[in-house]
Amino acid sequence: MQRKRPTTGILPNSLLWPATLIAMVCSSVEASAAAPDNPFRQRARRAPIAQSLPVTVASLKPLGLKPLATKLISVRPLAPKPATLRPMSMKAPDPVPLLAVISLADQRITVHNGNGQVAESRVSSGQSGYRTPTGLFSIIQKNKYHESNIYDGAPMPYMQRLTWSGIALHEGNLPGYPASHGCIRLSGGFAQQLWGMTKIGVRVVVSPSRTVPQPLSHANLPVPALTPTEALSEALAKATVAPTAPAAMASLVASSQLPDTAPQALPSNGRALSPLDVARQLRAKAVADAAATATAAKIALDIAAIQSATANAVVARKQRTLAALAVLRNKTATNPAISAANETRIAELERDLEVAAADETAVEPIAFAAAQVARDAERANDAAQAALQDINRRLEPVQVFVSRKAQMVYVRQGFTPIFEAPVTLLDAGASIGTHLYLATGVAGDQTALTWTAITVPETSVVADDGEVALRAARTRRAGETRTASPERVPRLRATAATALDRIEMPDEARKFIAERLWVGASLTISDHGISKETGKGTDFVVLTK
Repeated sequence: MQRKRPTTGILPNSLLWPATLIAMVCSSVEASAAAPDNPFRQRARRAPIAQSLPVTVASLKPLGLKPLATKLISVRPLAPKPATLRPMSMKAPDPVPLLAVISLADQRITVHNGNGQVAESRVSSGQSGYRTPTGLFSIIQKNKYHESNIYDGAPMPYMQRLTWSGIALHEGNLPGYPASHGCIRLSGGFAQQLWGMTKIGVRVVVSPSRTVPQPLSHANLPVPALTPTEALSEALAKATVAPTAPAAMASLVASSQLPDTAPQALPSNGRALSPLDVARQLRAKAVADAAATATAAKIALDIAAIQSATANAVVARKQRTLAALAVLRNKTATNPAISAANETRIAELERDLEVAAADETAVEPIAFAAAQVARDAERANDAAQAALQDINRRLEPVQVFVSRKAQMVYVRQGFTPIFEAPVTLLDAGASIGTHLYLATGVAGDQTALTWTAITVPETSVVADDGEVALRAARTRRAGETRTASPERVPRLRATAATALDRIEMPDEARKFIAERLWVGASLTISDHGISKETGKGTDFVVLTK
């Protein structure tokens, strides 16, 4: 059932200071206006200027405002209810992470999860001159009814994009050998099946020859940092995305009786929370903060518009009075005969001008203060929305890439780079290979993850991938026993385990990764650097050929 949006409420203490600024200005103006010699109060025949302000005293009390008068239109602010946070389960997300592996030599695709292979089918990859690149990819876009924007709108049903340069999985003709322009064609039935199995971010390995993921346990694999509920409750209580009040207004904010939207403390049950649980709790707090700052910004903008309109009206009235007085004085100067008749009117306009000037003095500081408050509220709202986006990314699996070429470790989450640091590799001059480690589940003690590792074979490039596969297909059709082409025998330079042995991760990087690590995360170790295919809207793309 959809929860109804709350329509009443008040702002948290952290957002009160913009309102108190207006209150301070209004208070000083009200005090000066009450003085006996103030024409603004003495002119009984003219309504006080604040009667034109369309805001009610009752509606502004929650904001701490003191308007100049009481005849105003009601404003009812919207604010979220206090966030109710509950401890999350340590259970791994469902479904379990998948890994798709394409062998160009075999023209086959296999799909694996933490328990092993779950699907397999034939493919057709890039023909000679349009080779399919090998390496590590992710699904970065899905479109069931896609048409090629490169090849004259050719239909590509059930398209799952691997690179923004045009490589994708999609339904197509399978002649039994490489025949595409670089994409990986799937049979109609399997394309639909795979479409239903995958989601954005699923890792895809394109290998020159057959390679199979294997379970791996290793001391150097990352370990998630678990957070006690008490520590998270304290962090949530301190977390804020709104600016604090200036020092001059600290006492006003501290003495306010307004409640805030601080999250409730988590139950203390002695159980630690996973990084995914922590991210969910942080998001609940960020959602509440973002809603509150959005409400504050809207109210501040509305008040600024009201005060601006009021100030403009006062200035316009003053200008009209000045113009009328100038006309009348000019007539009197040019025609002394009517001087006595106009004297009474001139005196009246002069009194009106005094009232208008006093009104202008009263409303201009309020208008300027309201405009400043609105600008500050908009900045606070922008910061809150940006913080919410950052927290949303923490719900996505973290991706780590260690490059021997760059001697760096890079971290991405939600297709966005978030961290990088130098890394030390033992025997850095020797090849380390290209390996992908995928966190597929939670270990039995609930404090570590289970991992699957796969190695992308490096080959000595003599013939094109398409030529090798086509030669193999012809051999199979001729009924001959298939043997590996000698020029394509993989040269495995390191295993997934020995690659981990050579990595010395800095403590800062380990801590950063551990705080975001959970099921679905991946670690890539490679001789290669960040490829040109890695960019906005991608995970790490490693091209091995």
